[in-house]
Amino acid sequence: MYVHVPGIGILVPFLMGLATWYEAAPGAVTRSGTLYSPSAMACAVDQTYYPYLVGRKMAIVWEKQVFVVEVNDSGAFLDAGLFTWNQEDQLWYEAQGEEIGCPVVVDLPEETHKALLGGETRLVELCFIVEVGMGRGGGMEVL
Repeated sequence: MYVHVPGIGILVPFLMGLATWYEAAPGAVTRSGTLYSPSAMACAVDQTYYPYLVGRKMAIVWEKQVFVVEVNDSGAFLDAGLFTWNQEDQLWYEAQGEEIGCPVVVDLPEETHKALLGGETRLVELCFIVEVGMGRGGGMEVL
């Protein structure tokens, strides 16, 4: 299912999972060669998807809010395993045994994560952004 967000485009769901954050020294070089900034509207995705997503603008959807970030880094998120929500203490924990869990799908710079998601690990949807009528010949174009 997709949804049109005025001013952004059509959002096509790609992955659902957790949004976490990371720290690096300001000015450290990301995998794409850009410099890390703790407040950049950028993100890291799993190393498996990185070659296909680097430089692409993606939408993060959380509780009906939409944030646009650019993929510029990667990590070994799928290798980190799955995480499950503990209702009692309101925290995510590594899934054990047969527990159903969610993977990390996007990692944001620390200050960006605090500003957009309140500094808490959140369940989000990572979406492609599609513009209608912007491609050559008036077709759809994935940004």
